Amino acid sequence: MRSPTTTCLKESVIQSQAAQRATRRLFCALLGVGAALSMANAGADETLAARQAASWASSCVTCHGSGAPVKGSSIPMLAGRSASEIEQKMRAYARGNTPGDVMQQIAKGYDEKAVARIAQWYAQLKPQASQ
Repeated sequence: MRSPTTTCLKESVIQSQAAQRATRRLFCALLGVGAALSMANAGADETLAARQAASWASSCVTCHGSGAPVKGSSIPMLAGRSASEIEQKMRAYARGNTPGDVMQQIAKGYDEKAVARIAQWYAQLKPQASQ
């Protein structure tokens, strides 16, 4: 015959094991939710970064155009050029190695990260013929 203490102890162990399993399931579910939220934030961060790049590049559009050259302008179009070429030229302007009326001051106003994003934004544009 089992003692009441042994029976209570076994029931307590069974309840404890069930609680541990429930805790593990809850923990795994929370990990899954956390991973999903993290991935959603990554997508939101990428969208925000793309919008920021477009915003920065919008100051370039007046002179360089977006996809098509500015009518009557001799300023080179940036759409479709390689990002590395645009970055290299911006660094040269910022250092004063390339003469320019306005570009030296403009280039000094952006950090390396902003220049890289602007360059990537222009590099992904498809150049269009002038209108």
